[in-house]
Amino acid sequence: MTVKRELTELFDAPLPQVTQAIHVVLEKGQANYKYRETAASDGGTKIETKISPLHSRFLFTTMIIELISDDACSRITARTKSQWYIFGDVFDFYRGYIRDLLWSVQQELRKV
Repeated sequence: MTVKRELTELFDAPLPQVTQAIHVVLEKGQANYKYRETAASDGGTKIETKISPLHSRFLFTTMIIELISDDACSRITARTKSQWYIFGDVFDFYRGYIRDLLWSVQQELRKV
């Protein structure tokens, strides 16, 4: 059994700018965890990464980020999938990982 979550958000920015912001966020990581083993596919419109606590290589959550261009806007759909032995998410961590990513991308886009 695994825990799966998904959120989609529309950004008022062109796809190359949003893609760059995502890569900056993934490189920086978050306050309590980092992104590792990040790989892009499908011409850069699909990014897969692993979310790990700062001091662990064994615990991780898989995140898949898909980007779609909508004229002048870009849509990000992010999905998380826990390891197989996780049965629940009472503290909503997995949706929080997605919210953190989307918020950080928004902040990065404001810098441009």
